[in-house]
Amino acid sequence: TYSSLVLSIPFMLTFSYPWFSKFNFVSMKLGIVLALFWVALVPGVLAYYMWNKAIAIVGSGVAAPYSNLLPLFVALLGYTLLREPLTLGDVIGGILIVTGSTIAVIK
Repeated sequence: TYSSLVLSIPFMLTFSYPWFSKFNFVSMKLGIVLALFWVALVPGVLAYYMWNKAIAIVGSGVAAPYSNLLPLFVALLGYTLLREPLTLGDVIGGILIVTGSTIAVIK
């Protein structure tokens, strides 16, 4: 993850330059800056650190099926915290994800 982030920086800067060149960073509100740091630190650093520590403890064979649950939890958090609607496709997809992950962990 870290390597892909570092390798993608030149491309991200190249394609976002038109937006960055027009934006006045001095006028950015403190709340926006804090939100950007929160998004960079908690999901970007802390979550991956904890995931890697967990894999070191239980092993990749045990942890791999659970990585498929990430979209399901994102949808559920969006529904609970942001009041985003869940569609029939979301529910069916969630059921398929849980079913597939359950089958993968059955020995």
